[in-house]
Amino acid sequence: MYYELLHILVFTQDQDFLRILQAVPAQAQFEHVFLPALPAFSALDCVDADVIIMDIPAKQIPPDIRMRCGSAHPQLIYCERGAEQRLEDSRLLAVMDALWEAPYSEERLTCFFQLLLRGIRQRKELWLAKNLLDTTIDSVPDLVWFKNVKGAHLKVNQSFCDMVGKTKQQCYNRGHYYIWDIDAEEYAQGEYVCLESEDIVMQKKKTCVFDEKVKKQNGEMVQFTTYKSPIFDEDGALIGTMGIARDVTDWKNMTAEIGIILNSLASAAMLVDREGHIFMANTMVRKVFGCDPKALAGQDYARWKMLELQQEQPLQQGEHRLLEYNSQGEHLFLSMREEPLLDVFQQPVGCFVIFQDVTEHKKHLELLENYQKELESNVRMKTRTINDIQRRIFSSFAYLVTSRDSATGDHIRNTSRYVDILLDELCREGTIPALNDGDFCQNISRAVPLHDIGKIAIPDAVLKKQGKYTAEEYALMRRHAELGGRILAKTLAPLEDFQYYKVAADMAVYHHERWDGQGYPRGLQGENIPVPARIMAVADVFDSLISNRPFHQALTIEQAYVIIKANAGTQFDPVVAAAFIMARPQIERSVRENVYRIK
Repeated sequence: MYYELLHILVFTQDQDFLRILQAVPAQAQFEHVFLPALPAFSALDCVDADVIIMDIPAKQIPPDIRMRCGSAHPQLIYCERGAEQRLEDSRLLAVMDALWEAPYSEERLTCFFQLLLRGIRQRKELWLAKNLLDTTIDSVPDLVWFKNVKGAHLKVNQSFCDMVGKTKQQCYNRGHYYIWDIDAEEYAQGEYVCLESEDIVMQKKKTCVFDEKVKKQNGEMVQFTTYKSPIFDEDGALIGTMGIARDVTDWKNMTAEIGIILNSLASAAMLVDREGHIFMANTMVRKVFGCDPKALAGQDYARWKMLELQQEQPLQQGEHRLLEYNSQGEHLFLSMREEPLLDVFQQPVGCFVIFQDVTEHKKHLELLENYQKELESNVRMKTRTINDIQRRIFSSFAYLVTSRDSATGDHIRNTSRYVDILLDELCREGTIPALNDGDFCQNISRAVPLHDIGKIAIPDAVLKKQGKYTAEEYALMRRHAELGGRILAKTLAPLEDFQYYKVAADMAVYHHERWDGQGYPRGLQGENIPVPARIMAVADVFDSLISNRPFHQALTIEQAYVIIKANAGTQFDPVVAAAFIMARPQIERSVRENVYRIK
């Protein structure tokens, strides 16, 4: 971790002396070099030496040699060579770091030099260890201290000093009372001292964890979680303790606030930590589950949930699980929810569990459900009544038409059957997407009796005329389509939903439109003609062809089908006409049974 280069200056006239020193290998992580010899001590302030070895008569060494070294602090080594070179000057003896005594054999001189280098290395490592320790403990926000067995502080970190308001020098070798400014009387009565815990650590001779309170100079109480360990010497004898104290005052206050919040809830609730242990439970847990909230702290949540609630599967986020629970003879319904607790990085650190008593709510829901069923039954009954009234109204409309013209009445009944058969075939083929809607098809079937409703506005002289119409009469007769739309707008819209009204109006107004655009009243073309009108057009023409009319005699079914097929793509929607042809067996059966009265 470190590297040292030592600069060594030697004052000697003995070249063998210098050679022996130069032959000594360097220590690990150390190197050393020998500086060039100086002419005199007066030049010392010009060099930066770490070691000065003096193998010269003592009288040649100036008394102020240490001052001559300037800001450098080299180790001074004096070599004595018998009486003629013995150092007696007390001033020089005081500044020397070591004395080497003669005789100077190669082995002896090598040993002296190795001991010197080893001592320098040990001092460096000692300094480095101290510096590393100081840097480490001063870098942490927790309080760190070292004490001897008598309780005197031998080393503290900066956080410790900041907490007690004293310097490291002021704390050195001082006890607990001085550092925390506690008098003997207050100590005897207080609950916020830590000496007892250190006695426990020294007795157990292992690391222990404590919750401790300490009073600061300003009277403020501080809560710590402390980790204290014994310190032993190389022989295993106890020589002191070290401690680390984490200020958990804010955490404890936060925990107290969380407890207040939990206890203010009207439902049983608990907090579970990331390891799955119950961290805290509120007082409602006692009321609901009959257990002490404090006794739950630290228990395995999954095991408690399985034993107490017979619940093994975890809940999904946002899931509400309904539980039945017998609490002290009372049958409860509980809504259980588990919500994750996330840290600032959105990582899970636990979960919040809440049990809401929904017993009364469930009773209300059951009452509401029963009421809802009863209400739905009444609505269905009234809906049937309304539908029956509407059907009667539609039948009355159809009767209005048939009362004016019996042929029209037969036409309504016949076309209703043909449309139903045609709808079945179209739905089976699936060629018109709109007919995938069952309600739409039902409305088409129900609207058939009203397709000629406009004829009630046509004068009898025209409606009941025997023979061909004049041009004026035919123009008047053609008006029944638009008149039918007006009548339905005034009568059906307030009574029925919009879809049925729209279907009936489209059928009444547009059933005489042609696929090629040559029809009336608007001259619509192709798919611009509403689907109900396209279906009605085929059934309407077919029934007219096989029925006696003032202007023509009835055709056979075969002749009628020839005309339908011939006009597919001109007068009729080719898809609808093709379906009508495919449904010919059913159409013929209906004609025989209901028109020709043949069974």
